[in-house]
Amino acid sequence: MNETVSLEVAIEVVLRNGPTFETIAGLCKMAVEAEREKVAAWMMAKGYATGHGDSTEDLLTELDWQIREQERKACAKVVEILIPEQTEEGLIGHTIAKAIREARRLPPYTTPPVQEFVCSTGFCRFTLTQTGVGINVPDEEKCKK
Repeated sequence: MNETVSLEVAIEVVLRNGPTFETIAGLCKMAVEAEREKVAAWMMAKGYATGHGDSTEDLLTELDWQIREQERKACAKVVEILIPEQTEEGLIGHTIAKAIREARRLPPYTTPPVQEFVCSTGFCRFTLTQTGVGINVPDEEKCKK
């Protein structure tokens, strides 16, 4: 289904059923499924293989796993670069990773509470939201002590 047809279908559904939560959620689900199909078609066209049967669902499951694995590695690397002295203890890195995992488990329409962590010097603040990691460092020189 191309974008014009999808938009026309969406407008028709909203006009018929009204802009209820269920209608909007259904349209979002339809859009997500269409995007998943596009990704799977691209993966098959490029010759990616999972070794598990190469169905669309197998390819998407493999892609989800690879994304989670790369995300975990990237999160560990960010913590290692930003606060190397704390990573030996593992407390801050573990806490940040746990908060990110919790934020990703929440439904997309739920706004998670902002979580803030303060480093051992008290000057660095690490703020986590559902969209990712934001870092607020008022004075970088104080944090390096």
